[in-house]
Amino acid sequence: MTVQDVILRARHACTLPIAYHMGAGGMKPLAPTPADPANRCDCSGFVCWCLGICRQTDLLAFVTMNGGWLNTDAMAYDIHGAQLLLRSCAPMVGAVVVYPGPPRRTVGHCGIIVATNPIRVIHCSSANWRATGRAVCETNDALFRTNDTAYGWCIDLRDEPSPPSLPYRIIESIITPGAPPMLDATLVHEQVPELWPSTQPTWWERLRSRLGRRTQDG
Repeated sequence: MTVQDVILRARHACTLPIAYHMGAGGMKPLAPTPADPANRCDCSGFVCWCLGICRQTDLLAFVTMNGGWLNTDAMAYDIHGAQLLLRSCAPMVGAVVVYPGPPRRTVGHCGIIVATNPIRVIHCSSANWRATGRAVCETNDALFRTNDTAYGWCIDLRDEPSPPSLPYRIIESIITPGAPPMLDATLVHEQVPELWPSTQPTWWERLRSRLGRRTQDG
């Protein structure tokens, strides 16, 4: 997964009429949409889908914390702690921006940074859904200007450019010179998993391998 892959996924989700529902979406990273079968998603489900990972894991650190769910609290906890999935970073394109829920607020929020100077974030929220009919939208970062906001870089994310992982045709913007590519959301194929070969072990596969070797070594 590269930065380009993450941004393409995030921008594609902006074109979909996804409804907001807390706890929904993000379970099938190979699907062409972050939404669940009822076409619903929340912020952490969206972010996990953009990163190409399932929002639920059996890694012990997350299971111990909240049953294995990669929600906003788990993301913030990871950035400030073990950094198993997200390492702390400065605000940059492709990074996750997140703030936790309790004790300061009922729920947290997260999104993907798609531009800097100024910062622009694509995120899935109930406010987006109420305002536009689409839960996933690109906005400024005003919502994330809190003193406990954290920025995390997925440790499995490569920074070099590559062809997009999803089978969408990219067309150059002719409206604004220098604008980022836009997406033609027409699927070339329906069987997305067949078009997404994975030749490298994922972050959790590498972690399990390391933990397994340590156990064997005693």
